Amino acid sequence: MNTGIVKDVFDQNTFRLLYYKNKVYLLPFLLIALAIALVYLAVMPQINDYFSYLDEEKNIKERVNVVKSNTNTLLAVDETNLDEKLKVVSSALPAEKDFGGILRAIAQAATEANVVLGDFSFQIGELSASKTKVTNAYPIEISLSINGDIVSSKQFLRMLMERFPLSEATNINVSESTSTIKVLFYYKPYDSVNFDPGRQIQPLSQDQLSLLNQLAAFKLQ
Repeated sequence: MNTGIVKDVFDQNTFRLLYYKNKVYLLPFLLIALAIALVYLAVMPQINDYFSYLDEEKNIKERVNVVKSNTNTLLAVDETNLDEKLKVVSSALPAEKDFGGILRAIAQAATEANVVLGDFSFQIGELSASKTKVTNAYPIEISLSINGDIVSSKQFLRMLMERFPLSEATNINVSESTSTIKVLFYYKPYDSVNFDPGRQIQPLSQDQLSLLNQLAAFKLQ
């Protein structure tokens, strides 16, 4: 007799025996497996969507709170006071080449220092970084001569710095009756503003307010 056929018959009988013995458990097992598959395929995505909705709701609430806070901040702003602060900043660091303001400041400083102005020369554009102390601003270098000694030159520069506190003298040559001075003035165009309604508007810090008060004390142009 073929042993292979006997083995197949034996395996089939064994399978039938196991089936009849355990068929009472087979249906519940299949139902449990089907339930697990349904949970994985149908319920889990909904659970993930639910948590995504919660995150989105949280983000929306945060943006709404930021908008409310920004609205309250803007409503509390004194426009007159804000205009004054902007005027102070613009006078100390103009947004464009303010030749008129520079010349007026030089003339007034010369008058108060009791010196006579001589020749002028302008240099506009890039200067080496070692010559400038104000970063992120464009320099205007002016060379001028005055009829006066070292004391008069110091007085002239002091009066000039009161009108342009961010200006700086980079070179002074003094003779018996004439001084040649190089002064840097600065200007900086306004940065472009990209309004983001979800970004918190920060009020001026105490250090910034203190700096504004110091600038306001100068004789700005």
